[in-house]
Amino acid sequence: MEIYLFKRDEATLGLQFEFDRATIDIIKTLPGRRWVPEASL
Repeated sequence: MEIYLFKRDEATLGLQFEFDRATIDIIKTLPGRRWVPEASL
């Protein structure tokens, strides 16, 4: 699986990857993480 990490702005990073429940569950454990539905594909 490829996960792309990109800079959204000075304070925010973004991730892009194919849907995978296990990856999502791991990302949800990151402190301070947020999901922005408007940015989802």
